[in-house]
Amino acid sequence: MRVLIAGAGAIGQWLGSQLNEAHHDVTLLTTQRHVDAFAVEGLCVRGLSNSCWYPATATSAEALGDEPAFEASVLPAKAHNTAHLAEATPPRLAADGVFLRRPREAHKVIA
Repeated sequence: MRVLIAGAGAIGQWLGSQLNEAHHDVTLLTTQRHVDAFAVEGLCVRGLSNSCWYPATATSAEALGDEPAFEASVLPAKAHNTAHLAEATPPRLAADGVFLRRPREAHKVIA
């Protein structure tokens, strides 16, 4: 499955690594700083899986060029990035694709 992860913070990096290990085609939509670092050092997620890989990356939907549409897009970004990334991802999603985002108020604990 082709998956676009819009936001490569801790959750996006971990999710991308897990999907990559499961042999999915993952692209991270992230900042130029991350793009540059991943190109040189790769992306290593340490913990239970200790996964290291060189992810496909982009800094904008336009930077993805003419790549085929994604079958799934995930938006794990924090609130201050959500609006920008939510606007950038749908144009790259296949007509029958799935768009998942972090629920509002996910940071609150419900007792």
